[in-house]
Amino acid sequence: MVDVHAHDIPKNFLAALRRNEEAFGARLERRNGRLFAVHKEGHAHPIGDEFTEVEAKLRDMDRRGIDRTVISPGPAFFGYRREAGAAAEMAALLNDGTAQMVDEAGGRLAGYAVVPLQDPRRAALELERAVGAYGFRGVEVGTDIAGMPLSDPSVRPFFRRCQELGLMVLVHPYFNGKKPRMEQYYLTNLFGNPFDTALAIADVLLSGMLDDLPDLKLLFVHGGGFLPYQMGRLRHGYDVRAETREHTPRSPEQSLRSLYFDTLTHDPAALRFLVGMVGPERVLLGTDLPFDMADGEPLATLAATGLGAAEQAKIAGANAAVHFALG
Repeated sequence: MVDVHAHDIPKNFLAALRRNEEAFGARLERRNGRLFAVHKEGHAHPIGDEFTEVEAKLRDMDRRGIDRTVISPGPAFFGYRREAGAAAEMAALLNDGTAQMVDEAGGRLAGYAVVPLQDPRRAALELERAVGAYGFRGVEVGTDIAGMPLSDPSVRPFFRRCQELGLMVLVHPYFNGKKPRMEQYYLTNLFGNPFDTALAIADVLLSGMLDDLPDLKLLFVHGGGFLPYQMGRLRHGYDVRAETREHTPRSPEQSLRSLYFDTLTHDPAALRFLVGMVGPERVLLGTDLPFDMADGEPLATLAATGLGAAEQAKIAGANAAVHFALG
């Protein structure tokens, strides 16, 4: 089994954060004996050993039956709202630390790069460095770039380079501060994150971005957020509203089947629906470990869908082995 959606916060980055909290927009704090990252926007999350220690990560994988994991830095550290030069330095630290964890794991970990996407030139330079130096086969980006959509023409050359390199682009929501009507009940994450994912997919589908980059591999987390389960509404809008057809002649359903999704729906019925919509070749197993919103039993979730053995095998690891060149 291969987990394509899991996170790290490397030790070299934690050391830099301790030295200069202001540079990274967060501070480290002990709460009841546990280490937390407390971000300027107000949210906080624990940093357990599974984020930072390779041996702890591998032990946790063994407990869950995970053979290999593709790790990516926690999305709170994308740094899109920071000055581009500082964000580029932060991305380099994270990529160096992720690569070190991969190197220590004896072939059981692979990595995604992160880049300062608010500056496409710097982003391309860091992407080339990470891919060339460390052999990363993917890059993690946000669902937007400090409010700018992924389809913006300014970042099109970056995504074209991702297409040329055959990289998997993991599209992940990230904390942007409080969202209206989501301040209570942890809704910023429970509903805000899947909403941001759905909005990013809608932008990609309707903007013509996929017409320009037909071989770009975009992998959306959280089972695509809310969007796959509202495709009927989007299809109807495409049929009756001219605004939806301004930039692409392809229907959103047709374009949706060129995207990739992880399994993190927290519900076997929803996962089976997703697979039925896009096909098992377009779904890869993802957990979100070690965050508390993870699916801690991903194989059980997959088995509970009732999908056939061949379909489950593709989703559980065969698809990832192809896209991440896992021998």
